[in-house]
Amino acid sequence: MNALLTARDLHRRFGRTLALAGSSVEIEAGEIVAVMGPSGAGKSTLLHCLAGILLPDQGEMVYAGRRLDQLSERERSRLRRDEFGFVFQFGQLVPEL
Repeated sequence: MNALLTARDLHRRFGRTLALAGSSVEIEAGEIVAVMGPSGAGKSTLLHCLAGILLPDQGEMVYAGRRLDQLSERERSRLRRDEFGFVFQFGQLVPEL
């Protein structure tokens, strides 16, 4: 099977804080994925990148053959609305959703 969503070597900084350092993941269609780890490990940053809310400083994300970083904000918003499903533990704290 081909992965529906692939992220390769994602890096993301906030100022001098490194939130993602080479994170990679492949998700198949219909697969359920849980992202777990200690506070500050980059879980929310990874999910924000996978959803196209944030773009990584380095690396690439491909959804259904399309590079997310090459889509407009409007196209990424449409993907979130129509095709992605995320459940956040404290979703009310994510104003973009």
